[in-house]
Amino acid sequence: MNKAMAWHEQLDIVARELSWPEAPRWHDGALYFSDCHHFRVMRVRPGEAPEKVADLPGRPSGMGFFPDGRLLVAGALDRKLWWVAPGRVELAADLSAHATGLLNDMIVDANGRAWVGDTGFDLAAGGRECPGTLLSWSPQEGVRRAAECVRFPNGMAITPDGKTLFLAETFASAISAFDIASDGTLSNRRIHAELEGRPDGMCLDDTGGLWVALLWNQAFHRIDTGGRITHRLEFEHERCISCVIGADTRQTLFLGTSAIVDDGKVKSRGEGFIKRIPAPFAGSGIP
Repeated sequence: MNKAMAWHEQLDIVARELSWPEAPRWHDGALYFSDCHHFRVMRVRPGEAPEKVADLPGRPSGMGFFPDGRLLVAGALDRKLWWVAPGRVELAADLSAHATGLLNDMIVDANGRAWVGDTGFDLAAGGRECPGTLLSWSPQEGVRRAAECVRFPNGMAITPDGKTLFLAETFASAISAFDIASDGTLSNRRIHAELEGRPDGMCLDDTGGLWVALLWNQAFHRIDTGGRITHRLEFEHERCISCVIGADTRQTLFLGTSAIVDDGKVKSRGEGFIKRIPAPFAGSGIP
């Protein structure tokens, strides 16, 4: 217990005054992330203040870096993919004809293929839950429907060998796993872990464990390969949104949270934070 408390006490804040920090990605000495409801892509370097990379009017959500270093960001509201560089954005693909909900979390694999979730409905607008889709896109292949009937696709992780994709299905309270073929086809869909709450973002460590943000449980859980909880980080008054194991040595766990504002009628998002803590195991795979 004392060791667990000492580890928890090493938590500190690296960015504040955010809205809803999604999809943290470590790249080239900096942590990039979507500050969703401020409609901007951000980055923060160790020891420096956060800075805006670019505005994205379509509301940024998932993101990932292509092998050539370009940053691709999903626009939730306009359902488009955007190339983002400091001070400018350029349209990569329009997925609006393929999505029935909003574009959500996204990652990019080592082959330059983006995997992005279509929620199937607009949760914030009070839409009735209906199945979403996992889409894939690359400049060479265009758009594919990679997996159907997904219950609110959210965070993803890909193993170091590129052969397994983990997908958080928020409204199923579960993590699904798929085999990835060399041509990007998904197969052998299965339940990897059933969870105590509804998952959002997640990341993978080098022992096969998954860190998962449990949005409405105010907690991050580490799930081992057998689906057991080995570590917990709990935040009584904050939504737990996203996570990644980054820094140049991949030994730092970065966490995206947002404070809960309770006006007696509704609990909504408040100030968002990026926090960090030493990771129990090094990061691995993507993101």
